[in-house]
Amino acid sequence: MKNKTVVIIGHSDIAGLNENDVSAQLELLINQGYSCFLCGGMGQFDMLCARCLFLLKKKYSEVKCFLIIPYLTASINNSNYFDEIIYPDGFEKYHYKSAIIQRNRYMVDKSSLAFCFVCYNFGGAVKIYSYAKKQGLLIVNMGTMK
Repeated sequence: MKNKTVVIIGHSDIAGLNENDVSAQLELLINQGYSCFLCGGMGQFDMLCARCLFLLKKKYSEVKCFLIIPYLTASINNSNYFDEIIYPDGFEKYHYKSAIIQRNRYMVDKSSLAFCFVCYNFGGAVKIYSYAKKQGLLIVNMGTMK
């Protein structure tokens, strides 16, 4: 399943990003055979992608979008966008802040492609983007690095 799985990585701020462009790019990935999407659900890019995938599932029934939560007390917005909410086994051992980093790595490790909106060289998004590159994932970045 890893070869058909996409991790979503992006900044909280998505100023200048067009929903139609995101949806079109996700549809291209679906047409290339990607059907499983892993989302952290914490930033605007995550939620934009989840919404786009929710709408695309009307046309592509094979598409699944999973919300991966770092801790059981995670706030979940728009849960109807997700096919399943997953709390990975063993995550109870992580401290609150490190659980997010571990969750992000978990998603990358389960994926073969990273669909990103990364344009800043600081913050959590660029750190997991760099990790995805080091792990050899294919990268589709809707952002331009500044």
